Amino acid sequence: MNGIFELFTDGQANVRFRLLDSEGRELAVSCSYVDKDSAVRDISHVRECAGMGLVQDHCSPITPVDTKPAGSRVPANGQMRRAAE
Repeated sequence: MNGIFELFTDGQANVRFRLLDSEGRELAVSCSYVDKDSAVRDISHVRECAGMGLVQDHCSPITPVDTKPAGSRVPANGQMRRAAE
């Protein structure tokens, strides 16, 4: 699968690049650069280190919570029933 680095100008007239997958989905967007040469230099840097880059997980642990609001009439299993008329 080949990715594409696409250079573009953002709303503040700065140069940025985005990494697209082979189907055109956006995978990453860079910070802003004052000129195209700086952006191209960092694309080269990303190419060098991304393929061998390690993944570090800095996410906060997620604990399950009861998402049923207090006083809710929705059953815990999430199934709705029509009220008797």
